Amino acid sequence: MASWGSEEDRAASAQHLKILLDMSQKLELEEELTPIMAWSYISKHERFTELTYTDFELLGEELIAKTRCFGFGAALELLEVQDALNRIFAMKAPKR
Repeated sequence: MASWGSEEDRAASAQHLKILLDMSQKLELEEELTPIMAWSYISKHERFTELTYTDFELLGEELIAKTRCFGFGAALELLEVQDALNRIFAMKAPKR
């Protein structure tokens, strides 16, 4: 099983992600998301806990191909993130 580091490492990583999210929200984006904003969107989805390692691999492959570089860095369209998530959940049995 993969090691995800110590509890202290995970707490520090979570804090770094929060800082990145806070900084990215200062950008004037309309329908685009930075990678950290996309992660935040995905992690807040009502069915997030249903996602498996394989789902994350598929999601990553699809979203990496749709990521574009802008003057400030990488971004994805919100609609593309929503569509990718919808495709993943469509492959799963319906939530009951």
